[in-house]
Amino acid sequence: MARCSWTILYLLSALFLQTEQTVFISADDANKVIKRQRRASSLLLEEVLQGSLERECLEERCTQEEAREVFENDEMLKMFWDAYYGGRRCSSSPCQHNGVCEDSIRGYTCTCAEGYEGENCAFAKNECRHQAKEGCHHFCYPGSNSYRCSCADGYELGKDNKQCIALGPNGTSGTQKTLQVRETHIHIRYDEDTAENNIALLQLQEHVECNSHQLPVCTPERDFAEHVLIPKLAGTVSGWRMEGEELQGDELQVSYLPAEDCKQILNVSLTNRQFCGHLQEAVDKRLAGGSFLATEYKGTWFLTGILGSWPLEDADWDTFLFTNTARYMIWFKRKMK
Repeated sequence: MARCSWTILYLLSALFLQTEQTVFISADDANKVIKRQRRASSLLLEEVLQGSLERECLEERCTQEEAREVFENDEMLKMFWDAYYGGRRCSSSPCQHNGVCEDSIRGYTCTCAEGYEGENCAFAKNECRHQAKEGCHHFCYPGSNSYRCSCADGYELGKDNKQCIALGPNGTSGTQKTLQVRETHIHIRYDEDTAENNIALLQLQEHVECNSHQLPVCTPERDFAEHVLIPKLAGTVSGWRMEGEELQGDELQVSYLPAEDCKQILNVSLTNRQFCGHLQEAVDKRLAGGSFLATEYKGTWFLTGILGSWPLEDADWDTFLFTNTARYMIWFKRKMK
């Protein structure tokens, strides 16, 4: 996608029919083509014969007793009625913000009041809503009449002003590569005792060509990271697992762990520059500090955290303490100029 000079520890023919040159055909011939389908029963037999599902419930709305004539089986009747009666969904007032609801069989349609949109008129047109499929691909800013979208570095807005498109191609091949470090930048306020500001940047001696083995990871804006990526989406820890004295590459799925739960488990105090994650599956090996947490959002990966050193010697290795990288965006940009 992009060239990376910095690495943060952590990509009708129409079909014509031949016809005879006559305008009219005989009644016998016509009846062979068009046959009038008789109703399932006459008025005389309607109350005698078993009910017809098509007549009772599809041609017109039926009552439960009329449906019972069709099934004559309580279990099958209940299955049908639950799905059929679901067509009267406006009775539950699903349209929000004074939207007008119109029933249809097995569904409903909302006509939204001015300024609102969505299936249930749940969203104001000027509000950011990251859960909506039609929302911004990356970053969103609310406005007076509508919201505005922007993209992470290395992307540009598409014609719809919502989608983010990569500026350069992504590679499709590659192998493991060793890169030399030109300079190391440790945060000036890093505290070795408390592990606060446990973050650093490495400037490489050469560019990294991103390929299928090195997917690009973008730095998110702080509000986006702290209100969407971290608390609402599971992330992937990509880094190194300790195998004796050696490091082995590994990936683990991590979910957000509320601060109070984290404090009780790890017996530590958290700052606003830290957060905790919990493994979705138990592991029996310890991850090395410096492994990074990335979260995928609508096809783009964002850096959300860096794993610090393990706070406990006797840990079950299920709870991680991360440095919140979103709190260091200004420092990143200043150092990477």
